[in-house]
Amino acid sequence: MAAQPLQSPALEPGIVLDDRFELRAEVRGGALGTIWRGHDRATGGIVGVRAAPRLTDARGDALTARAITGVVPVLAHGAHPTRGRYLVVAWVDGQTVAARQRDAGLTARQAVAITAAAARALAALHAQGLAHGAVTAEHVILPSDGGVVLREPTDQADALAADVDALARLLATLATGRRIGTPAVRPRGPALPPALASVIDELLAASPGSTTAAAVAERLAGLVDLDDTAVVRAIATPALDETADLRGVTPRGPAWIADVSLASAPSDAAAAGATPDLDRERPVAAGLIVRPTDRYQLREVVGTGGLGRVVVAHDRELDRPVAIKELLRRTPAAVERFRREAMITAKLQHPGIVPIHDAGRWPNGAPFYAMKLIEGEDLAHLLDQAPTLAARLALLPKVIAVCEAIGYAHAQRIIHRDLKPGNVVIGEHGEAMVVDWGLAKALDDDDASADDGDHDAYRGDADGALTQAGDVLGTPAYMAPEQARAEPVDARADVYALGAILYHLLAGHAPYGEVGTTQTAPGFARRGIRELIAEPPAALSAEVRATVPELAAIVDKAMARTAAARYPTALELARELRAFEAGQLVSAHRYTLGAMLARWVRRHRAALTVAAALLAVMAGLGALAVVRIVRAERTARHQRATAVAASARAEAAQTRAEAERDALAVTTAEQVLPLDPTEALGWLPHDRALPAPLAARALAVATAATARGVATARVQLRGWIVRVASAGDGVAAVSAGGDVGLWDADGHPRWRLALGAPGTAVAIGPRGDQVVVGSDDRQVHWWRPDGVVAVTLPAVATTARFVDGDEVAIGTAAGAIVRWRRGGAPIAQPVHRGAVLALAVLDGDVASVGDDGDVARTGASGVRWRVAAHGSGDTDLAIDGDELVTVGADGWARRWRAADGAPGAARDLGAPLQQVAVDATGVIALATAPARRFRWTAAGVETLALESAIGGLAWATDGWRAYGDGPAIVLERSGDRARLDGHRDRVMALAAVAGDRLASGDRLGELRFWRLPAPRTAPLDDAATAPAACGAGWVVVRADGAVVTVDPTGAVTPVGRVEGRPRLVAADRACGVIAAASDAQLRVWRRGALAIDQAIAAPVRLVVDPPGASVAALWADGAVAWRVADGARAAHAPDAIEFVVPVGDRLWVATRDRVRALAIGPTATPIEARFGATPALAAPRPDGGLAVASVDGRVAVFDARGAELARVDLGAVILSLTARGEWLYAGGADGAIYGWQPRDGQRRTLAAGHPRWVHGVDDAAPDRLASWSRGGNGVRLWRPDDGATALVPTLTPVLGAASDATGAWLAVTEKAGALRIVPLTSAPLRAPGR
Repeated sequence: MAAQPLQSPALEPGIVLDDRFELRAEVRGGALGTIWRGHDRATGGIVGVRAAPRLTDARGDALTARAITGVVPVLAHGAHPTRGRYLVVAWVDGQTVAARQRDAGLTARQAVAITAAAARALAALHAQGLAHGAVTAEHVILPSDGGVVLREPTDQADALAADVDALARLLATLATGRRIGTPAVRPRGPALPPALASVIDELLAASPGSTTAAAVAERLAGLVDLDDTAVVRAIATPALDETADLRGVTPRGPAWIADVSLASAPSDAAAAGATPDLDRERPVAAGLIVRPTDRYQLREVVGTGGLGRVVVAHDRELDRPVAIKELLRRTPAAVERFRREAMITAKLQHPGIVPIHDAGRWPNGAPFYAMKLIEGEDLAHLLDQAPTLAARLALLPKVIAVCEAIGYAHAQRIIHRDLKPGNVVIGEHGEAMVVDWGLAKALDDDDASADDGDHDAYRGDADGALTQAGDVLGTPAYMAPEQARAEPVDARADVYALGAILYHLLAGHAPYGEVGTTQTAPGFARRGIRELIAEPPAALSAEVRATVPELAAIVDKAMARTAAARYPTALELARELRAFEAGQLVSAHRYTLGAMLARWVRRHRAALTVAAALLAVMAGLGALAVVRIVRAERTARHQRATAVAASARAEAAQTRAEAERDALAVTTAEQVLPLDPTEALGWLPHDRALPAPLAARALAVATAATARGVATARVQLRGWIVRVASAGDGVAAVSAGGDVGLWDADGHPRWRLALGAPGTAVAIGPRGDQVVVGSDDRQVHWWRPDGVVAVTLPAVATTARFVDGDEVAIGTAAGAIVRWRRGGAPIAQPVHRGAVLALAVLDGDVASVGDDGDVARTGASGVRWRVAAHGSGDTDLAIDGDELVTVGADGWARRWRAADGAPGAARDLGAPLQQVAVDATGVIALATAPARRFRWTAAGVETLALESAIGGLAWATDGWRAYGDGPAIVLERSGDRARLDGHRDRVMALAAVAGDRLASGDRLGELRFWRLPAPRTAPLDDAATAPAACGAGWVVVRADGAVVTVDPTGAVTPVGRVEGRPRLVAADRACGVIAAASDAQLRVWRRGALAIDQAIAAPVRLVVDPPGASVAALWADGAVAWRVADGARAAHAPDAIEFVVPVGDRLWVATRDRVRALAIGPTATPIEARFGATPALAAPRPDGGLAVASVDGRVAVFDARGAELARVDLGAVILSLTARGEWLYAGGADGAIYGWQPRDGQRRTLAAGHPRWVHGVDDAAPDRLASWSRGGNGVRLWRPDDGATALVPTLTPVLGAASDATGAWLAVTEKAGALRIVPLTSAPLRAPGR
């Protein structure tokens, strides 16, 4: 019987579901169990896809309706025409609780915490009416980034009580290490704390339906002071023992374990599903000792070839994931080659070469080696996903890193011989690593076998995955000609392959490939290597040579047909590429004088403004001095060109080529602008005047790029940016690749060094001249102006902060806080039971939070206080005066008195929180799953959905708040919002520096420096009233009684003055009539002249009719209307209450249970209509009628004659009302906006905006509404048709807002007096759920 394939019969690689989810590989034994790893084409992310044959549409819709906190999100479901039903879930890296208990064990405290988290998730699921159906240790996940989550619910489950019963069994299993049978009785096992044993017995004995998941969570919350030292491991049964595998041991676990094992059982190999020939006598790998079979727990097969397999495994001895490569076909030559591969790879110790952890052979003689597990994508896939040259050039630093790694190998006299994009893996931290050294050769090795005289095969890629019989080694598309001819090769063969990789990057396809595809040309593998030997690959396109001529020249030299014409080693090639990256001259390229001048400009344009770059450079830039510098550089590189004048024909050809190059550069800049304004600016030609149409396009790009924000400097580090810190005008950063440096606020380097291990923490001194950095080898370095000092700590540093200029505090992975004073030795103080995650300094003490969920304050002599703040997982803290604010993965934000740790206010924000900060607007907390920004104030919680994972939070001194939103940086401040684009991957760290600067680092290792845009200034800082629309601007009364108009540019024009405390202001549509009232006076101006001056006592309403014919006020004397023309009183209603609304020649007022229209025109007649409740709000209708509402949500519409047209009860307390065409919108006390169309009764609700109290709704623009709460910070914009929303933030609560007559601008008055004017398009609207 043939071995069973790993793939399920219904699904297979390459299938695309719903035109979106592409299946990649089946994964077994991971956190999500047996599942397909897929690629989401819409987001670019990884998803899990599971066959769901019993899933119904109704249950699928219910599972995808909303994300449930603590449950793996279900993203989509459907049915493939031929493959059956499926379910798509978010991908989770980590391990199951069952695996954790089996491998490392659990303490009683951990067992209770995990079960309580599962209970909370289950309660949230049950609250939606959904049952889970599989609450077991195999379905509870511990994600690698912290926390506890349940796997997605099963296809069919409707018994909530069964879930609760399963919770009890889960707790018993985790506490005792034993499975619970039937009947459910706590098994004999380790002695449990009495309180825990009592709870387990109580839950197991409970009758079905007698308790709930929420009650279980609450019950478990009462279990405190449990033992956190004694570890209970799972008691494995033979049927579940995954340690038994086929490395010489008969498997007793599930059948699929035999498939993922890398050797065979002693029984019939075919029946066991192993490679048949593994059971015969084999050559044994000499020099490799036998390893025990229980050290590595196999997880999943990730790669299988003709000779071997790669399996993801867990190293139980060192508690880390590894990749194990095993040899399947053990011919003598193959065994020796495998041994040599392991020995050569282990000899190479370089950050860019995958490290070998262990090597040996299993009891049956099969050789293996264990290496670092790299999570990421290979370079071939990344090139395939980059359709444009600009996108592929972003991968150039990875190619340079590969060249440096191979250069190191060449220095060790080792060559790779099979370099290609598929053998370069870009890790999750951005590191580039060279893998698969199976064809490597030591140049000093005289062993004949080292030359692989049997010449098994050359290797194919995606274009020819099957191993072909032949007589050479390598991959033809990237193979040097002498290697193809089976001649002896040296380091220059690797140089050729590196040049071929660079060719692939520039051309978008492999050498000898077709344009537009990443595959080798069809039939190439079958034709063998004749084409490679006969002729070079197709020349790079004119577009590439015009855009990056230096790189094209480097490719030509690296891929020279003869080895002698190439770079001698990969290190020389790396140096050439580094020179190109730094803007220096490249030896392989011959420069014209104009091109060298352009390069000089680009190298020095960081100090030039855009205007200077476009104008001063075009004027010559001091041509004589520049030419002298350029010629000196040219002489130094021995590339002086002759000064012989070219012919007219050659000059014309050069002119045409330069024009084509300039047009291509401008076009590229236009295409790049939306993604990266900084790069777009760099593409613009700066060395000559452009033709008028092209110059206009270039100027438009430069203007747009500058307006959107351009980085002043870009620095590339190895690996992702771990931390960025700032102080004074200095910025320090450390990367996962081990780079650390100090820069000034504009990105000019002060120093930069390479550590011996990945960086883990960084802190900068108060004056910006000291840096402390920790690395993964437990080293901590302290750089000072007078030198550097290094120490080794007992554990890795996880965070650091300066206490003062002479002392630094360091948090470690072991939970200690190390205080290190200048001139002294580090002193460690045990504080937390897990890694320290964040530090803050309090009057010489150190406040800290750890992944144990505790918050503590530590002095020089020890811990002052420590309290349990959150569950285990991510935590962060910030200082707010005499309080600490903490957030955690449990979703809570909490305040603590800094002096003694006494608890203060707390708020459940409903999502796992990772970062926190405090500013004048309140507490700002960030969550990543889902991506949310919360603002917690006394008025409530405001939530803003973000596009992607958050990766940084920083404050600048001028009020900007900055945070990462995927690859973008979002800026917020009072009345203003902006966005900085340019990073190509998630922003990992931010730091504000020098007040108006920002440093940002991303997951690809790029560090950028920005000047923050100037904040939108406030035309007034003493406004005392809400603004009123007034033509193309607004009118407002200042605190001193001055009445002024303000236009969208901020220009202020005086109108007049009122005496007393300002209260209200109003104007007509054209701004010809302006009315202002204080607590004692009403004044009206008509075309600038005072028309009415009336004593009045504390009015509560003031209106001017749209044509400007009358003014009305509501005050203690009732409602009064005056004619503007002569100042005479036109109408009076002593019993009027709540509102006055002029409509045409009538004035609508409210009485106890009626509405009345007073005649203020010569031909108008009074109208009275019964409402049935106390009218509180009114809005004029376009047809001359009136909409009226009561506070309890009853709304009626009357026509111009007072006849009632329609009525509705909104069922909510409402505080504001406006009419928009045929629709009415009411602001609710619950923070929602309720819409109603009287004509056909349609209704809609705009929710998820204000925390409560919508005091104002304005018909802001043709496609949107504006709303605000007088207790909240910010005005929210809405698109009623789809509920899309955006926030215009403010620093203090809003007094009122109004749009201008054009609907393009919004004026907002804050209670503190600032009047801010913002364009209504400044905050792009985002649909709900985004």
